[in-house]
Parts: sequence; structure tokens; C-alpha cells
Amino acid sequence: FKQKIMIIHIVLLALILCIINVTANQIILKETFDNNFLENGWKLGSNDKYNGDWEWAVPKTYPASDDDKGVQTGGPARHYGLIKEFKNPIDIKNKDLVVQYEVKASKPLTCSGAYLKLLIHNEMPENAETFDDRTGYGIMFGPDVCGPQDRVHLIIRHQNPKTKEWEEKHLAQPATTKNDELSHVYTLILRQDNTFDILIDDESVKSGSLLEDFTPSFIPPKEIDDPEDSKPNDWVDDEFMPDPEATKPDDWDEDAPERILDPNDVKPDSWLDDEPMTVPDPESIKPEDWDDEEDGDWEAPQVPNPKCAKFGCGNWVQRTISNPAYKGIWKPPQIKNPAYKGVWAPRKIPNPGYFETCNPNTDMPKLGAVALDLWSMDSHITFDNFFIGYDVDEAKEFRKQTWKIKYQIEKAQMPEPPAAKTTDVVSDMLSAFKEFVAYIKEIIPAGVPLSLVATIVAVLVSIPCFGCFYMCQRVTTLKEESEEPIETEQSNEDEKADEEEDEEDEEQPKEEEPKQQTIEPSTEEEEEPTTRPRNEAGEEQIMGKVNGDDKAGVKPATPDPEAASEHGEDENPTEPDEVEEKEPPFIASGELSFTIVSVKDAGGSDLFSKPDLYIKYAIGDQKGRTKTVKSNRNPTYNQEFSITVNDANTEKLEFVGMEDDFLTKDDVIGHAILELNTLQKDQEVTQEMTFVTKKKSKKPMIMTIKLKPTFGKQ
Repeated sequence: FKQKIMIIHIVLLALILCIINVTANQIILKETFDNNFLENGWKLGSNDKYNGDWEWAVPKTYPASDDDKGVQTGGPARHYGLIKEFKNPIDIKNKDLVVQYEVKASKPLTCSGAYLKLLIHNEMPENAETFDDRTGYGIMFGPDVCGPQDRVHLIIRHQNPKTKEWEEKHLAQPATTKNDELSHVYTLILRQDNTFDILIDDESVKSGSLLEDFTPSFIPPKEIDDPEDSKPNDWVDDEFMPDPEATKPDDWDEDAPERILDPNDVKPDSWLDDEPMTVPDPESIKPEDWDDEEDGDWEAPQVPNPKCAKFGCGNWVQRTISNPAYKGIWKPPQIKNPAYKGVWAPRKIPNPGYFETCNPNTDMPKLGAVALDLWSMDSHITFDNFFIGYDVDEAKEFRKQTWKIKYQIEKAQMPEPPAAKTTDVVSDMLSAFKEFVAYIKEIIPAGVPLSLVATIVAVLVSIPCFGCFYMCQRVTTLKEESEEPIETEQSNEDEKADEEEDEEDEEQPKEEEPKQQTIEPSTEEEEEPTTRPRNEAGEEQIMGKVNGDDKAGVKPATPDPEAASEHGEDENPTEPDEVEEKEPPFIASGELSFTIVSVKDAGGSDLFSKPDLYIKYAIGDQKGRTKTVKSNRNPTYNQEFSITVNDANTEKLEFVGMEDDFLTKDDVIGHAILELNTLQKDQEVTQEMTFVTKKKSKKPMIMTIKLKPTFGKQ
């Protein structure tokens, strides 16, 4: 009986040892870095290129515990090499292979590799630590980030069984990484049925077939181009040819210029050649605290010369127009080539390297080591919990025991993202209502019926509600009525005074001051005056202000003959009989850099507060906006923008003033349009633009803008 018991114990022990051995054979490498990695068989790359130092350290950000150490890179801009040999070379033929490890960055990666390589046993150097980036590998797997390139590599090196040449097979559409400051576990599963699966943090992010999802394909093409075939010398692959019978017409002038001076563009008699473009601001006053000894001689700031806007000043340049006689270099027309044979291609021959395979894994050589061969521009990347084996369930259990617990602890340490600053109007109103009800309960004596209390509260609440409703209706009415002038006693008196002044002016017309032609803003296209003021470069002037009168995007009117006579010019300047349509500028396309400097006297849609203003711009599909400046009628922006202009002669740059409204749709305050065909190439100018606003006000809304185009007149 004792012998039978002993025999049973021996059999059970043998079974237990067998099970342990089978389980151990399913695991090739399991590394948790509980001890220093150099004591566990890992070796530093000894090649001269590996100038980065490895550390056994706790992660720099959000560590799970003080003892949770891994192998960690040092400083940036370094090559890192680390290797560990397997006890026995592994053969993955007819087996599922699992490769798994964790990566944790101290900061999101900018340009670093964090992948591993399984090196081919027969291509490893005798001393494993002397490996480098040229050592042959069988599988390369893991994250790689550099700028916009963000991918999880899966590359399998495969040897053609016929030609014996090695070729890298890349996953055609790799997954993207999880790039932050937490630990992430990357898992690769290669199955016997030619399928693969890539998991990040225990979730599948990419799966497919080795035979269908890799490039170049594991199965080469049956036919290839004949490398010895060449295109015949007499092969004609030009489908069209110049017409040999065509001749240049006798009246074709190749020397005619593309642009000529416009004969109808005449210098206005009122043009002021010697008048400066800017003058000292007559309204500017020297500050009281100005110290000439410390601050130097005070000079008034320069403002646009109002005479230039009215008469034009500086060096006048005659504009150019397209030459109707211009034809350019003559070229014969193209005709079908009778000798055309089509596009030549080399003939196909059987591919000497063609083969068929049912399972790329069967061609995989034995693997002898796992290696980290990295270039990193980031500091302190931590690697931990390596698992390489054949059991998918064992790898999953390992993830559960290591990464999952660690990830939850790390995530709990991360600060909560700042909540968006929003105004919850409903919550505020409910809170105020509750406080109001509590106050009513305090002031009403005990014993008063609840229904009476509710009635009192309803009445008290309804009064301000009706008041708010009335005010909103009143504001809407005022907005509608603001489009029409409001007659008052003062305005009637002003009108009478104006009529009396007009009668006096009719009696004494010679003593009249130069009048300005009033031009109301219009959405329709206005007719251009025949004489246009120009600057010294020949640029048409469109000023934001004309003698203090604001006109949004409106060109100055033709000078008054009497006003011109006061400046010593001919009283009857020559006027062309017809208005010529404005020709496009010499250079119609280019870039426009502009800076929205500031806005002054901005009105809002709300009658009782200052606007939260921002400026939008648009030209074609190009749009943009400034920041929002809160509660300010004179906001300063100083924001730079750049747009592409395709045709300055037809395109216009539109600006819209918007009031930010957090409750409803943003309100339009006003708009202004910039004519691009008046700008001068490479000349930086500062301009004031007057907005056409919905609501009339005493002062116009004016925006200061700096412009520098690469198009326009030269």
C-alpha cells in the first residue's frame, strides 16, 4: 500500500513538473525590471554610435510608486543601444507569437523612436553588445514619432527563398501612437493563419493579413519588366507636333510691349506736385510733461495731408493699360503627329524571383535577441514589462497584473483639465430665485397660508420679468427707428440755421469755401471719376478720411473748379469726354500682409454697455478674425494676417465688425471694403477705414490698418 502511495506521488509530481515546463516553454522573456537591468542579462550597446546613457529609474512624471522602476533613456539628441539575448533561439514556425512591452514618456514625444527589434540569430555578432543598426532583424515593432509622422511600426524582414535576397515588408497603413505622459502597453500578435493584431492599452487598433496588408507583398509578381529591353531609336512618343506648314503672319509684331501708357489718363490741372503726402497733425498738442532736455524736441505726429485726398499730390505717374496690339512670341499651332506610336514600355518577362507561400511565418529565421536601437530627441523615455512568448492569454494576464494597475494610478495623478469658462445663465437664475424665496419666507410671519406666499412671490417675480420684456421690445424698436432720423427741436433749429447759411452762400458765391461732394455709401458699384488723385508712385488714393468727413471705401470726388482756382490752377480743368473703365494694375496677383491695429468709436448692439468687439475679414475662401476685446469702444489688436490675392483688379477685401454674444448669435456692427487695385507693390502704408454701421452715431467707427502688398503698381 505504501508503495502504491509513493508511486502516485511520483506520478503527480511528474505531471506538475511537466505542466510547469510547458508553461515555461510558452514564455520566452518576461522582464519587470524589479532589479537593475544590467544584473538580469541586459547589455549596453558598445558601438561608438551609442552615446546615450541608460538608467534604471522611476519615471519622471506621474510614477505609480517609488519602486516602479524601468529602463530609461537619458538626455535628448542621443543614440541608444540595449540588447538581451534569449537563452535559446526561438522558432515561430507553426506558432502564435506575442511581443508586448510598455512605453512611458516624461513629456509627449516630439521626434523619437521607441520601438524594439527581434534580431536574427544567425546575423548577430559573436559579442551581442557590438550590434548596431545594420544588424539583421526579423521583426521591428513599436511607436515612432517625429513631427507630423506618428505611427506604430510593424516591419518584417523576409528572405526570398529563390534569390536569397532580404526585403523589408512594411505594414501599409500603420496605426498611430498614444502620445502623452502615461504608460501605454503595445502588443503584437502574429498568428499561424497569417493574420496579425496590434493592441494599444488592451484594445485592438490594427488587424489584418500578412499576405494582403504589407508592402511590398510577401508574394512577388509573376512578371517583371525586362531590364535588357530599351526603347528603339526611331520610337516616336510625342502625340502632337508643330504644324510644319504654318507660317507667322506678316502683321505679327513680336516686339510690341505687353502694356502701354493710357492715352486717356491725363494729369489733373489741380494736381499738387510739391505738396507732401503727410503733414503735422494740427490738432496735436505738446504734452504738459514733455521735457525738451530729456525727451528732445517735440514734433507733432504726421497725418495724411487732406489736400492730397482732395486734389492729389506728389509725383504723378501716368497709368498703363494692356496693349491691344500685343501678341507675344509667335508659335506654330500643334497638330497630330502621324509618326506617333504611343507610350513605350519595356516588355514583360517571367520573374526569376517569383515564388508562392502560404505562410510567411514558415520562412521566418530563428530569432536570438531583443534589442532597443533608438535615436531620440526627447529625454527620459521609460521602457518596462517586456513579454515575448507564444501564449496570447498569458500575455493578457500579464497586462492585467502590471500595466492596468499602473495606468489607473498614473491617471489619477494627472490634473483635471481646466473647465471652460462659460456662464450658465439658467443656473444663476435658479440660484437667485431660491435665495429670493428663502428671503420671502423669512420676512413673512408664521401662519400665513402657503398659497398666499406663492401668490406674492409670483407677483414680485412677474414685475421685473415684464420690465425686462418691455425693455427688450423697446431696444428692438429703437434699433428699427435708428435707421430714420429723429426730429427734435434742436434739429429743427439746426435745419433753419443751415437754410439761412445756404441763402447767404447763394448771395455771395465767390466767398464760398471749397465744397466737398457728398457720397453716400452704397452697395451698388459707383462710377469712377475721370480724374483720380495719385501719390508719387502713381497710386490712386483712397483715403479713410476726406477733410474730416468719413467715407467707407469711397473714392474722393472730382475737385471743384473754384476750389482749384484758389490754389493757382486753371479754373476749367480739362475733363475727358468719356469715363474710361479702370484697367487692371500691372501686377494683379501676390501676397498681402496686413495688421489690424485698432478700432475707435465702436458702437454696440446693446444700448447700455460697451461692445465685446472682434474684426472678421474675408476674400474668397480665405477668412480669419482677430481676438475679442471685452467691453471697449476703442480696442487695440495689433494682429498680423496674410492672404493670397489672385486678381487685385476684381477681388475686394471685406472687413466686418462683430460683437461677441455668448447667449445668441454674434451681432454685426458694421462693415468696410478695401479696394485692392489701388495698392502699390512693396509699399507699406497705414490707412484708416470707416465702417458703414447699422446704427447711426455722432462719431463713425474707424479701423486703423497697415498694408504691405507684393502686387499692384510698381
